[in-house]
Amino acid sequence: MFRQTLVRVPFACCAIFATAMFLSCGGSSSPQKPTLQSIVVSPGNAQLFLGTNQQFTATGKLTDGSTQDLTQTVKWSSSDSTVMLVNSSAGRVGIGNTRGPGTATISANNGTLTGTTMVTVARRTPAFLYASNLATKTISAFVVDPASGVLTPVSGSPFLAPTGDTSIAVRRDFKFLYAADFGLNQISAFSVNVDGSLSPLLGTPFPAGNGPVSVVTHPTRTFSMFPIRDRAK
Repeated sequence: MFRQTLVRVPFACCAIFATAMFLSCGGSSSPQKPTLQSIVVSPGNAQLFLGTNQQFTATGKLTDGSTQDLTQTVKWSSSDSTVMLVNSSAGRVGIGNTRGPGTATISANNGTLTGTTMVTVARRTPAFLYASNLATKTISAFVVDPASGVLTPVSGSPFLAPTGDTSIAVRRDFKFLYAADFGLNQISAFSVNVDGSLSPLLGTPFPAGNGPVSVVTHPTRTFSMFPIRDRAK
């Protein structure tokens, strides 16, 4: 005689089995991490005067639409270092120093992608000329006519200098003027105003060793002055 036996399976076990079947057939995967898609270098098509600096930035665009600052991690380069040199030293990464007139391509590379921008450097037409007057302890200032070279005194010239200056140098960004005093071992410092007039800086004159003969400004860096030649040497 045939006999049918029913086996009761607890509901909880069925639920576990069903869940296991679901995960094995159609389990969800974790979202993919966004990856770098392109690099944009700013500013674009910079127009600079010789003697100025420019901070370049590299921005990475990711596949999810977000952006990331890559300025400190990319490798910077210039297509023409005689026009612009891009720094990679600590504290100055991405800062471009103008070296001469012309056009160069600035690149930021992370190993797989490269972003570029163009920069044009032009020589600034001299606008002012300065001359030291040792006897009167003054500095004369003139406007230079770019076509004829004729000099016209700046309003208020000559300007009083706290020392009898023997050498003058203007910083490469044309913002400051420095003058050496051989007799009093000092350096006078002035800000150059937009009209060419001079305003003494706070604290001027500054001590400058033993008999400074001349003062110069660095041609490619942001330092205001080179070491001053000393009479004892």
